[in-house]
Amino acid sequence: MSLPPHRVDYNPIIERPPIKWPNGERVALWIAPNVEHYEYMPIQYGPRNPWPRTPYPDVQHTLTVTTATESVSGGC
Repeated sequence: MSLPPHRVDYNPIIERPPIKWPNGERVALWIAPNVEHYEYMPIQYGPRNPWPRTPYPDVQHTLTVTTATESVSGGC
């Protein structure tokens, strides 16, 4: 999805003016820590994993459960 052309003008990097920092400084520093929290052993809620390690749909798990169910029920 691209932005409408009237909102953002294209400015190639080779045509941009050099960045001028206050007091003639040459380097800017921005500290941005990335802090995430996951439960070590989360409570399991039904057939869906609340903390998936793979994006849904988890095709491999779904096929395994479906195949096992069909084997037990005789394919009905």
